[in-house]
Amino acid sequence: MVACISPADNNYDETLSTLRYANRAKNIKNKPRINQDPKDALLSQYQDEIKRLKEQLEKQPQMITQLPLDNLEEEREKIRQEYEAQLAALRRSYEQEKEGHAKLQADVQTLKTQYQKDLDDVQKEVSHNTLNVNPPGGNSLSRRNSSSSPMITEAALTPEQQEALARYINQN
Repeated sequence: MVACISPADNNYDETLSTLRYANRAKNIKNKPRINQDPKDALLSQYQDEIKRLKEQLEKQPQMITQLPLDNLEEEREKIRQEYEAQLAALRRSYEQEKEGHAKLQADVQTLKTQYQKDLDDVQKEVSHNTLNVNPPGGNSLSRRNSSSSPMITEAALTPEQQEALARYINQN
């Protein structure tokens, strides 16, 4: 780069600015590269790696070692035994889960039966103790059986609950 400067005093600022610019331009380093597709660059890098590895293989002496067959058979048998042990453990686990599931199903069925029986008992009791709604001037609902103590007061029920109770009584 060529920088032109002036020795005159009136051009001092311009000369200083030019020298600073020239110094910055001198420090710029360019790294030229060939425009290449990244895939192509990677491909050429792999090809170079393949060549380098082939050269290493050619330089090393050919050593072919054979493993003793007894050792190989022992390894196979060992692996087979480990596999069978794991398989047996998985089968035991599966059977235990299956038994647990069957027990849970039986418990659920027992509970369903018990709840259905209790529900039937409650429905029988309700049908035996039919509720009698007092006339609109009355303030309580009472049972129609031998005891005449109030069961539910109308003040404790919301209008929606009173309607639902009336519909239930009419259905039964």
